[in-house]
Amino acid sequence: MRLAVLLLLTLLLACSDAKAEQILRVQLSAGKPEAQSCTARISDQSFDISDPALETTLKPFAERHMNVHLIGVTDVPYRCVGSLIYLMQRIGFPKIGFISEAPPADENAESRH
Repeated sequence: MRLAVLLLLTLLLACSDAKAEQILRVQLSAGKPEAQSCTARISDQSFDISDPALETTLKPFAERHMNVHLIGVTDVPYRCVGSLIYLMQRIGFPKIGFISEAPPADENAESRH
């Protein structure tokens, strides 16, 4: 019985590790508003969203059916977020999620209430 429980736990841990490796994290940022540029950062490489090299870089990850987490989408214009989501859907990513942090709490907010 103990062996069966240990085997089951080992199998569950192996499956959870495999799932953790199937996530691609993409940092999204916007340049100056007048430039209207959007940048996607994957590992140590940065790409303008309109750069064909971004699609070339993303395709192998999509072919492995990796999920994507877009990071830093709170202060990025929707046109940047929408353009990147459209590109990722078009090349075949199965799931695209968002990870963002709330802005720091305003220290003076409590004194105003």
